[in-house]
Amino acid sequence: YLNIEDGKIFVRKDLFFASDELRQWWIEERDRKLEIVAEGKDPGKPERSQCKEDCIYFKVCYG
Repeated sequence: YLNIEDGKIFVRKDLFFASDELRQWWIEERDRKLEIVAEGKDPGKPERSQCKEDCIYFKVCYG
């Protein structure tokens, strides 16, 4: 994490070990998102239960 206080830069690290399974999942998610951006694909909308009703796009997506 990067913070600037009184003109000084402070860096705080939060390290944890990732299992091979977690690392593989992360790589696949990264690649999926890169493909969406690179090819201009429509990522679709999430399930209604994942959206907050105060989202500015809620009515656009779910009427």
